[in-house]
Amino acid sequence: MNKIFLVFVLMITTSTISAQVNPVTAYNNSFSSQSKSKVKSGSGRSFEITPFIGYQLNGRIDFYKGDFKMDNAMSYGGMLSMEVGPGVFGEFSYSRSDTKGTYRIYNEAEAWQYDMAIQYFQLGGIKTLGEGVLKPFGLFSAGATWFQMKDYDVDDEVVFSVVLGGGLKIDLSDRIGLRLQGRLLMPLYINGGGFFFGIGPGGPSSGLSFSSTLLTTQGDFTGALVFKLGH
Repeated sequence: MNKIFLVFVLMITTSTISAQVNPVTAYNNSFSSQSKSKVKSGSGRSFEITPFIGYQLNGRIDFYKGDFKMDNAMSYGGMLSMEVGPGVFGEFSYSRSDTKGTYRIYNEAEAWQYDMAIQYFQLGGIKTLGEGVLKPFGLFSAGATWFQMKDYDVDDEVVFSVVLGGGLKIDLSDRIGLRLQGRLLMPLYINGGGFFFGIGPGGPSSGLSFSSTLLTTQGDFTGALVFKLGH
């Protein structure tokens, strides 16, 4: 009887010891699990390539003796975006609208028409709101606008420009989405600038100033496919 009881005790003890967790094994398993989790979540940046097409309102430019009216026309281009923070993307965009411009002298019937292209090169950023499938966003950018005249006897014009806009991003999957947006396009003519330095009752002072004129107001409405890379 005593032998049977001793064998039973030994069996229970052995089972208990084998059921205990080795602390080294537990640490390794935990570390491995955390590493896999980090690899899965990823720490790389997200990139987006966004070709678009739309319609551009090209406006007119007023001069002293007349005005230059640019016909509304289709526009197209693309955007390259890189995530720089949660919901914040740095972005380069290019757009082009091929159109015709008509110059008229005030109080005269005669007019001159020119083939031209209006191109925007912009660098800026966008901020999305929310985490769902539908994400509204706002954007701001600055860069250059090239009024390219296709008639060789007319000079091109390149001016500084700023852009404000907003729209909606729609996630179709983890890799593809839609982007609908509208922009206010503002090419500016820089009148001039200067640096001043003076001494007054409050001591010496200095500063930098410049002035600009809004050349015209334009706008575009576009739809785009978004191709997501990274992560």
